Amino acid sequence: MLPLLVLPSTSAWASHRHARPLETAGLTPSQLLPLLDGLARADGPVCQLAADALLSGHWPGEDQEEELWAGAWSGPLDSSLGPEGVALLAGRLAAPQPCVRRVAATWLGRSESPVALARLRAALFAPTAEEREAAALGLGERGEASTRELLEKALLDADSRVASTAAWALGALQDERAVAALARAAHHPEARVRRAAVASLAEYVDAPVLALLLQALQDSDASVRRAAARALGQGDVNPAVQQALRAVLADKSAEVRREAARALGQ
Repeated sequence: MLPLLVLPSTSAWASHRHARPLETAGLTPSQLLPLLDGLARADGPVCQLAADALLSGHWPGEDQEEELWAGAWSGPLDSSLGPEGVALLAGRLAAPQPCVRRVAATWLGRSESPVALARLRAALFAPTAEEREAAALGLGERGEASTRELLEKALLDADSRVASTAAWALGALQDERAVAALARAAHHPEARVRRAAVASLAEYVDAPVLALLLQALQDSDASVRRAAARALGQGDVNPAVQQALRAVLADKSAEVRREAARALGQ
């Protein structure tokens, strides 16, 4: 099964907040249905590409910067979307297609409607892992501090897709109270969860977190080591961190070596 999404960095997530509200594009609930149905009928790669365009407001043109609909669909949905539109999107959180779930969850998360938030919170307890994963994504987009405890519980989900998305969402909240739960998740048996937790901890690099990130440089999984190198590069690269990153320049993974070099400014 294809993953729901590649988790964005928290800086990429935050950039969506400056886009134009969806309502200014004149997109109504009645227009959402054909859009989502069109995504569902598309082949997997095409669906993912179209979802990227819908959520970013850009379609890669010849100059890679051609705007799609002036970015009108990449901002938060106004509460005027109403219960009908929220219900339509919430009904797609369990769609078979990962790209449809991603669009529905992200749009719900960007909505300012309290009904949308309630639907996302409820979906975090859905019977299918796909819907729970989508709910965690939407809650990360929403960025409500009140959802922290729910997302911390989702870190314990038996499905690693749900747990890893919850770890990303906790990082997106930028709430220091989430550090302890993320630190525990950094020792999760599944690499995808450890990777998401380590990436999210980059927002909170104090002494205990720094020690954990240095330890993660020795993880058995290359993607976790790469995330740790990137996280360390975002903080204060003091002599101890420099020494650890220089050691990683000999890592067997080329991607890890590149990330360590980037963190060292090489």
